[in-house]
Amino acid sequence: MSQRIGSAEIDEHEHVTLMDRVVLNDGTYMTQSDVTSITVSVVGREGIEHENTLDKTAVVFDTLQTDGYWNADRLGYNLRYTLDTENIMAGGRQYMVIIAIETTFGPKYSKYQVKVRDLPTVDSW
Repeated sequence: MSQRIGSAEIDEHEHVTLMDRVVLNDGTYMTQSDVTSITVSVVGREGIEHENTLDKTAVVFDTLQTDGYWNADRLGYNLRYTLDTENIMAGGRQYMVIIAIETTFGPKYSKYQVKVRDLPTVDSW
């Protein structure tokens, strides 16, 4: 996996779908059988604001996916997680979302910078 950080900009109360193509130390693509645990953390100004353990069967794919979610290249992704930002992320702020993956080959991290836009209020119309 490269050291890039994905980014997204969403409206307050929206879901954000995060994807990555995770490559293990031996050069193969990560599969469910390689994963021992996955945790997602939402980090804001005050530190970790939300943390949750994920079910690997719901977020890791054994083959690269090339569906309508992925447009980065033709190879596809093998990690996809949709974060429900309701009650987690406030508008007008930026967060770092880190998916920490413990694998049989060691730890892997997918990082995403998420900017949350304020929703206009009735008073601002």
